[in-house]
Amino acid sequence: MEEYKTLKTVRLFGGKIGLSNDQHSPRAGKLKKIRPGLYDIAAPIQFKRGEIIMLDPKEVPKGMTAFLEPVKKPEKGGPDK
Repeated sequence: MEEYKTLKTVRLFGGKIGLSNDQHSPRAGKLKKIRPGLYDIAAPIQFKRGEIIMLDPKEVPKGMTAFLEPVKKPEKGGPDK
């Protein structure tokens, strides 16, 4: 799973998704819990621009790549170290 930032309103119709507790609560009726923080999408869900979600990069629909930006993690041992 990798983190993505939504660049526009995004609607997902299926697959696995990683969400925070705050993101899960309003969508609980549309998700099936796999384990804490990881869910299977049981009904369409929507995310506002700027939300961070976790998706398997292999499962991201090709048409969605224009609406999602990978969140880059700072590398260890970078210029600050």
